[in-house]
Amino acid sequence: MKIEIIMKILGWIIATPFIALVLFIVTRYMFCNPKREVVKVATPMVQKIADYIVENEFPESFEDIPDLPYRLEGCKTKIEYTKNNQIVTKKEEANVIDTRHTCYFHKDKRKYSVLSYEIDFFTYKKISIKIKSGKTITGSSMMAEDNGKFRFNGIFSALDTRGTNFCMQFKQ
Repeated sequence: MKIEIIMKILGWIIATPFIALVLFIVTRYMFCNPKREVVKVATPMVQKIADYIVENEFPESFEDIPDLPYRLEGCKTKIEYTKNNQIVTKKEEANVIDTRHTCYFHKDKRKYSVLSYEIDFFTYKKISIKIKSGKTITGSSMMAEDNGKFRFNGIFSALDTRGTNFCMQFKQ
């Protein structure tokens, strides 16, 4: 009788670390990965915006992009001119032009923010597109090639883990 109890206790002592490891992996998978439903909605939108930019350059407003999968609302554009990290008022004085677009759209009672910027360093241009809902981000970045056309670098998905100590250790 005593040996059976001791064997059960030893079995639990041996099994506990394995059970904890499995729970840790399941929890990490559930809470530290981008939400699939957000990625599924945002990916075609990022693709369509990126395709437009590759073909036609950065638009005056994202509302100018035809045939987007979802209707954009509240689009705003902000242009900032800087020279040597100081904001200047005239384009002619600047050595960097930072153009930012912000919009949003709704899908299945969820709000998606569309954020994009184009940084023109006059020697090269970089564009970033991000669609965010909750902590899930789907986006792309593009660099201008020598011919002035943008090269599409593919789509990424990530989880914004700022403020989430549990997931911070997995972010590299």
